[in-house]
Amino acid sequence: MENAYSLDRRDAAWLVVLMLLAALLRLTALDRVPPGFQFDEAYNALDALEVLRGNHRLFLPANGGREVLYTYLQAPLVALLGPTAMAGRLASALVGIITVGVLYLFVRSIWPQRRLAILASTLLACSYWHLHFSRYGIRSIATPLWFLLTFHALWRGLVSGKPGWYALVGVWMAANVWTHPAGRLAPLIMLAFAALTWRAQRDHHREPLVAIAIAGAVAMMLFAPLAWHYYQHPLTFYGHASDVAILEWGDWQGSARRLAENGWRILAMSNLRGDTEWIHNLPGRPVFDAVTGIAFLLGAALTVQRAVRAPHSERAPYTLLLVWLVTLALISLVTDMAPNFSRMMGALPVLVIMAALGLDSLYRLVLRRTGQTWAIATVAACAIIGGTLTGWDYFVRFGSEAPASYEYDQEKIEAVDYLAAASADHTVFLAELWAQHATIQLLSREMDIRSLDTAAGVVLPAEEKHGALYAYPPEQKARAEELARRWSAYGELGTVYDRHEQVLLHTFAISARQLQALRQAELDALEAPAMEAAPYADLTAGVRLRGWAVAPQADAQGKLATTLLWECVDPVPSELTAFVHLVAPDGDRYAQVDQQPLQGSYATDEWHAGDLVLDRVAVPLPMVMPADEYALQVGLYELQTTDEGVAAELLSTAEIGAIDWSGVVPVSAETLASHAVEPVDDALIQGVIAPEQLELLAPEPVSLIVSSDAAVDGAHWQVALEATAPGGRQVLGSIRLPETTAWDSAAALVLTAEMTATDAAPGHYELVIVTPGDGEAIALGNVEVIASQRLWELPALDVAIDMQFGTWARLTGVVSAALHDNALQGMAGGELPLTLVWQAGGEVNRSLAVFCHLVAQDGQIFAQHDGPPQNGAMPTSDWLSGQVVLDEFALAIPQDVPAGMYQLRVGLYDPITGQRENVLQDGATLPDGVAVLPVMVRIVDGAAP
Repeated sequence: MENAYSLDRRDAAWLVVLMLLAALLRLTALDRVPPGFQFDEAYNALDALEVLRGNHRLFLPANGGREVLYTYLQAPLVALLGPTAMAGRLASALVGIITVGVLYLFVRSIWPQRRLAILASTLLACSYWHLHFSRYGIRSIATPLWFLLTFHALWRGLVSGKPGWYALVGVWMAANVWTHPAGRLAPLIMLAFAALTWRAQRDHHREPLVAIAIAGAVAMMLFAPLAWHYYQHPLTFYGHASDVAILEWGDWQGSARRLAENGWRILAMSNLRGDTEWIHNLPGRPVFDAVTGIAFLLGAALTVQRAVRAPHSERAPYTLLLVWLVTLALISLVTDMAPNFSRMMGALPVLVIMAALGLDSLYRLVLRRTGQTWAIATVAACAIIGGTLTGWDYFVRFGSEAPASYEYDQEKIEAVDYLAAASADHTVFLAELWAQHATIQLLSREMDIRSLDTAAGVVLPAEEKHGALYAYPPEQKARAEELARRWSAYGELGTVYDRHEQVLLHTFAISARQLQALRQAELDALEAPAMEAAPYADLTAGVRLRGWAVAPQADAQGKLATTLLWECVDPVPSELTAFVHLVAPDGDRYAQVDQQPLQGSYATDEWHAGDLVLDRVAVPLPMVMPADEYALQVGLYELQTTDEGVAAELLSTAEIGAIDWSGVVPVSAETLASHAVEPVDDALIQGVIAPEQLELLAPEPVSLIVSSDAAVDGAHWQVALEATAPGGRQVLGSIRLPETTAWDSAAALVLTAEMTATDAAPGHYELVIVTPGDGEAIALGNVEVIASQRLWELPALDVAIDMQFGTWARLTGVVSAALHDNALQGMAGGELPLTLVWQAGGEVNRSLAVFCHLVAQDGQIFAQHDGPPQNGAMPTSDWLSGQVVLDEFALAIPQDVPAGMYQLRVGLYDPITGQRENVLQDGATLPDGVAVLPVMVRIVDGAAP
């Protein structure tokens, strides 16, 4: 390898000129184009603030998880300019400008012609792709810089033989890995290049080995802290990669088809059609304009030809370019949404060098035919055309388009501006869906804009000179209208529009005078006579229970609607959790709910003195409860103590009253007629609801319909349910009546027990009731015991998963007809069919619910499904060890879900306590009991394929 690296004043002058050109394009109107403050940029700014506060992480967990180095590069600018879009984008712009200069040095170190370095750097400076990411404050822009520095140092080391260059190779490789997952490919490129150019080394066969050894040692030393983090949290290493991968084990035909489609898209991206995402590109714009694209094709052909046919001593530069390009193209080849300009960013220097080789060939051709003047004019015209088209496409077309505005969250800035103005005379509550958005969190961090989910309750602030404003994003119009219907006499419904005349916010505003009247009205409506003896229940030093309301009966879902009215007396230093217990006189707890007030959307440590908090709590009741007077108990406690494995310290408990629960369930005449039995003891037992078929191993419910118009001593009443067959009798279950019960004869009490035919042989049986006393058996009818219909073998899985929930359940995979191109595809306003495949590893005596959330990259939940497996047909309490359960449901996608890629997050939780089961993957506990499925969901505007 020849050392052609010798800079002079002309090189310095060209470096200044080229970097000034890059700066002109990258710094002009940087605060306005792109419009808005995109949530990825906002996350970076929030993380930079944490760095400046001294929180020096090895890995950033938010926003899907990110390597940390680029945030450390942005932090000084955030310290100087504040956490603004300009600060984050200025870091990207500076990196982009430096990259143009480093590309010049890289090309000059390999090729003797200064002209080639000038052409390559000019093309990079004027590249739309590079310009786009140089003005976007995210980490992808750094990957071309690290790759160029890595291979520049490698080349200089191989030419000079100086170990210091190889040490720099290790430094730049480590920097790449600390910045972006694509950086992990740099060692592979170096190894492949060394292997392919081995013959060209002649008398220096050991040099590549020395380079690999020194660079590898330095890189591993610098990478070690991050490697340790990956070892402790393996999902952070491969989680995102598995989410976007298109290859599927076992589906060779489908994988091959997807690879072929991606391969074509990658080949077409240079001249025909590029990335279609607004966030990465002017949708569909190819990498090069028509003129430069022809030069690229010529340069690519020359690169291949010289890598294959040139003398071995001259092949190395072209071999490096091909290995570099092919390796990084693999990222987009095996992942979704190819060609993805963000993932392939590190390959851009290779493309512009190839285009420069093509232009250089054009220059030499014109030079031979017409002379130097026309040769310079020709390549200058190509550069001017390319730069002009780039400026037009970016600053005019992209910068003025409405979709770019929404993709970069311009409407979030407008919403914050509106709410900031409204906060002058209103206390502002913003729906949690937007309040938790990174851009809004960042911009409103010094404003009094409070997060609130009014589906969980409402807050009435205390400020006497302020009204209240409740604001909702466009997709939550129904919640604004619901609040307006509830408080129509106190406030006014409104709509706010953005700069594009689209709905920005739906609002419900209450004036200061009306707010005070509303506060008193809510207090009057909820206070109960029992509170006269103890008008206020102080539950902590900072929170007081002012009132409550309890529905007279359970709703259709078997839940008891309870409203608690909290008052914040003094600021609360921590997040508290509330509980509601339904307790019988003997102390037995029949129902329980534990949840943060307002379901955590307005945490107690954010409450302001004087706030009245109307907290809605739905208490799920068991199917059968003895008739009695139950006490409702309310308490607050510190959740953190339970997280530490210590029994929760109850800060306070208050008995807020009692409900007289008769336990009487009306039974229609038709039901009584269809399930009637022969009278037993004055017709106490009027009927039985029992299955006609019992499955081996499967417990089945059976209910007694009991009615009496007199008090009954149930202490000696235990009804046995038996099956009789020629081989004998078998007790399948028993039901005990409440000890003392009185019922209105016009209604009936329903008591339920479970029967199981675990030890019975399949066949026909007679089901009987055996009552106390003489043990007389009353025939109920025939029942057939059948072999178990439960599944014990896993079906064919569309997506294989291995996640452990608690100690007794494993999520093994997903089956869905909506799987296309390694992603589930759904349509806004449609349904996404899903089947979660579970396998029980043990038995559990609780009936848990499954949640499945459709989540955007910024953490917003756009759709969800909650409920017991198989819609209650296969509750977890019925699962048997080894059993496979197919939980089939359809995830309803709202009409206003934006097109794009989404995650599916799944978990199991106790619907009574809200406690989630722990989730383990590869031995590591996933945070918050949430499993992120290794398959993305692509939401489209039109019909899904």
